[in-house]
Amino acid sequence: MELKTPSQEVGTIHEIRAQTSANREAIADYFLYHFTTPETHPAEREKSAEFVELLSKINTDLKGFIESYGGSFVELGADRFLLIDFDKLPDEKKQEIRNSFPPEVDLVACYVSPVQKIVTFRDYGQDSKLRFAITLVHELMHAQAFQKVGQSTREDPRTFNEILYDNEAGQEVAVPVRYIQHGWGVQNRAREDLFWAIDEAIAEELTTRFDHQFFGNYPELAPEIAVRKDFTDCIEFTDAQLNTAGLPSIATVSFNRWQEDDGYRSEVTVEERSYKNPRAFLKHLILDIFEKHQEQFREPEEIFTLFAKTALSGDFRPVVELIRNTHGPDGFKRLGEQTNNLMEDSIEEDKAE
Repeated sequence: MELKTPSQEVGTIHEIRAQTSANREAIADYFLYHFTTPETHPAEREKSAEFVELLSKINTDLKGFIESYGGSFVELGADRFLLIDFDKLPDEKKQEIRNSFPPEVDLVACYVSPVQKIVTFRDYGQDSKLRFAITLVHELMHAQAFQKVGQSTREDPRTFNEILYDNEAGQEVAVPVRYIQHGWGVQNRAREDLFWAIDEAIAEELTTRFDHQFFGNYPELAPEIAVRKDFTDCIEFTDAQLNTAGLPSIATVSFNRWQEDDGYRSEVTVEERSYKNPRAFLKHLILDIFEKHQEQFREPEEIFTLFAKTALSGDFRPVVELIRNTHGPDGFKRLGEQTNNLMEDSIEEDKAE
């Protein structure tokens, strides 16, 4: 196994496993190309100067934030983002993208690690600048998460690409590649995404903490932050409505007022954070661990920090030991299977709502 820390040499990839140094170099070159080569798309929207400025501020603050959770920060500038106008895509491409997501999931944004880019299907400020910023940071959390790739086989269903290069003898060599780990996410040979729910919950919870720590400093988001604060300041939240950091799950709040024949009407729209079920599951898991290990932790937030450090550093050993000590020798394995099913249940519940 060869290890390389994240840098512009390998983009956001932390570790590459390959059978030979030449194969490893070919895999590294693949990610290097996609990380450093500017790419455009016919359906891409123009990035506004305000978006570029806001992203620069977020990256500045994100560095210390990621490092505080044990991660290694890699800056993704505006050239790492594709703001796609979904309506301008060919019908076959639209269907291909829809097939890549569960049918009930709103196509908002995704981090596409193989091409080292974040793709969004909403324009900056299209509905809400704050909502856009929350989505942007959520995907940046995935981009900053520990990523391990490795040489695979053509028969392995987890293989996502085959990299070709010429060896010293001038012969073409094919190197199948798969993801071994991405944050908390791992795939078994049946391509089931184990721990997916925990991975998404951690990304959203990290986003919530970053939001409350930094978004109030950005003039671009100030009006919406003020509206949200005025609304939340009027509510007495219960412990069940707060995360382990004491923060509510409210993402955005908007007020609309209009005139009708018999007078004015008003409406308040409150949008919650994404991944409601996975976040609730993660909180329950953390509180369960805390109740059984209060001699080890001063507060539940310390356990969340441990989970977040696992996503950003890739070191599973502390949480594996903790979960096995809490739920038995096979507790970690059962957790992976349980959280895979949880994402499906969460999607169905979101559809029902």
